[in-house]
Amino acid sequence: MIKIKLTYAVLALLTFGFTACSQEEDFAPQGGNGQEIRIAFTTDAIQTRVNTLGTGDVWENGDQVKIERTIKYDSDYYTYTASVAENGTPTWTLDKKLYWNGEEEHILAAFYPAVGQDDYRSFELPEDQSTLEKLKSADCMNAVWIGKPITDPINFQMKHRLSMITINYDFASEFTNATIDYAQVIPSDPFVMFDAKDGGKMDEPYGVFGTTIDAYHDAVNKTIQAIVIPCTYPEGQLLMKISVNGDELQVKMPEAKTFDEGTHYTFNLKVGKDKVTLTPTNTDTDFPGGWNNDSEVDLN
Repeated sequence: MIKIKLTYAVLALLTFGFTACSQEEDFAPQGGNGQEIRIAFTTDAIQTRVNTLGTGDVWENGDQVKIERTIKYDSDYYTYTASVAENGTPTWTLDKKLYWNGEEEHILAAFYPAVGQDDYRSFELPEDQSTLEKLKSADCMNAVWIGKPITDPINFQMKHRLSMITINYDFASEFTNATIDYAQVIPSDPFVMFDAKDGGKMDEPYGVFGTTIDAYHDAVNKTIQAIVIPCTYPEGQLLMKISVNGDELQVKMPEAKTFDEGTHYTFNLKVGKDKVTLTPTNTDTDFPGGWNNDSEVDLN
């Protein structure tokens, strides 16, 4: 099984407050008509956002996380962008000042990816996940804090909201020089809404079944990967279509399967000329690169 370390745990922990640790970068914008909000991206002692094609242990130049600040019916947005030194240390820059605005209730929401979605409330699956760079753009994460301005630190834990599928395939003996031309995963739902009052958890998936995702295909290691919205696939429902030497084959769920958020599901696929056999092999919340909602800890 290939160990691909993508964007999982892109922030791992987003900390509001006055804490310091060995690898954090503080932001203290001045001005505005209220108390400044200082933000630190804490990366000490935890696996964080990883590079796409390297060893998987450094941040990438250009990484971005967006923060939405909402007061009553008005929202504005703030973007942090990472610049990574040769030693792997990230420096983050903020595009504009961030501060408490009056004494009203504030909703502070952080979400990734910063590009491709308007806010944290909804997410549409990218239909093209055919490269590692495009695959990581499907790794939707968010965290929400609601309250009136306070002086105590506010700790944010980013949560992976979607599910990842890895399919390890092999060809039956009757195949010679077989190749997969393309692989498409069929998500049960292509859209999802999130509930701010529930910390940003998934509220409701929706959309028309039949949307196709061009999955990431690693022909060398014989793996197919895609990120989907958590859902339940009934027994016999179409999961994937693959083309082998020009012939399209359909891969259906052998049994009912429920995908949960922040969870990685692994299958084995045996490809024959007349049939394909899909077998579930593993369910894991401890995905390489930090794909683990349960073990994230407060580093404050």
